Amino acid sequence: MIAKELRQQTAFDQFLATNPDLQAQISGLSAKEQAQQVEWEFEAHAEEQGLEVWELVLETIATSPEELKTMRLEVHQEVAEALGMDWEDYRQLNELDDHEFDHGPGVDEAPLNDLDDGESGLDPQILDDDQIEDGSLGLG
Repeated sequence: MIAKELRQQTAFDQFLATNPDLQAQISGLSAKEQAQQVEWEFEAHAEEQGLEVWELVLETIATSPEELKTMRLEVHQEVAEALGMDWEDYRQLNELDDHEFDHGPGVDEAPLNDLDDGESGLDPQILDDDQIEDGSLGLG
């Protein structure tokens, strides 16, 4: 699994590698401008798919459905912890189905059931992209 601090940049790199038109469009820009353009295009792509940026990051870098579920569980558990919420209260508040995650004791264990339902489960009134992307959850 990719280290948290490298996840977003890895996703951006993979996104750029699979978009030759974007590569051509930004080729004359400075490195900083190229990075900004890739980020904006990635964000637009996430929006087009109805995903939060952090979700698309995980979907882009996951090497298996199991790894994706593990990373999603980890993010949700970190959000609950950052909010000072009990895990079960967080799940209930965000309407996370009991069957979406394993009831294992830690984030190192992969969930047993498929979570890839296209729903983030995060209540946007509780947490927005800026809070996730600020780096405290390893996605910014």
